[in-house]
Amino acid sequence: MRFGGWRPEHATSDADSYQLAVRLLVGARNQMERLPALVASRPEERLRDILLVSLNAFFEGESTGETLNGKWKTDLLLRIGDRNVMVGECKIW
Repeated sequence: MRFGGWRPEHATSDADSYQLAVRLLVGARNQMERLPALVASRPEERLRDILLVSLNAFFEGESTGETLNGKWKTDLLLRIGDRNVMVGECKIW
């Protein structure tokens, strides 16, 4: 699916949604690297929130952060309907 070719979430496959979510996160990460003054002093949780803004802007609030998923919490969870489409962890290296 070409970025910008919006379709409702229920009309995309899990694989398409996953690829789009990763693409959005990569773009958000690249922007944070280009604007170090915006993020340099932010803790991991605030950086995660910035990434969630990117995901939720497209997926209309389907993404959550620090979410219980099974026995553990995950930093980023994109859940569409009853399916986990993407699970992600934020780490500062």
